[in-house]
Amino acid sequence: MQAGRGRQETRCGGAAVESGRGGVYIDALVAPPSLAPTLAGLRVLVVDDDRVALTVLCAILRAAGAEVDGVGSGKEGLDRLRKTRYDLLLCDVYMAGMDGFEVMRRVRQLGPPAGSVAAVAITAHPSYDNRRDAQRAGFQDLVTKPVEAATLVELVLKLARP
Repeated sequence: MQAGRGRQETRCGGAAVESGRGGVYIDALVAPPSLAPTLAGLRVLVVDDDRVALTVLCAILRAAGAEVDGVGSGKEGLDRLRKTRYDLLLCDVYMAGMDGFEVMRRVRQLGPPAGSVAAVAITAHPSYDNRRDAQRAGFQDLVTKPVEAATLVELVLKLARP
């Protein structure tokens, strides 16, 4: 969508990333044409309190054909999961307020279908402890920011369409 003279804007969860002359358009950065139809028919919820990360993750998944909702807090994520059926949850583990580990523990306490949603933790701080804690909380996998578009799409496909 147009943001102003020579600038482009991409939105997800109320966040926007703009670029213009001399900048990189987010579409070119995260939307290689080969990803377009891959996730068609899948609904994904992205939860991240970093507005730029939220925007980029949503843009990658949308470019691959998924229907994506993005929210900026664990509480909002839980509220969405209670109201809407998703094929996959992508959730940051270190967020203000309720962190991703707590979000996932609460998700797993919900009845089906929300409580059995496929889930991927995402973090900018990879470690053995994070991977172990993510699995204990109920995530199936953990990816590190920044994530490559193709890697994220392959993981979503593997978990949401087993």
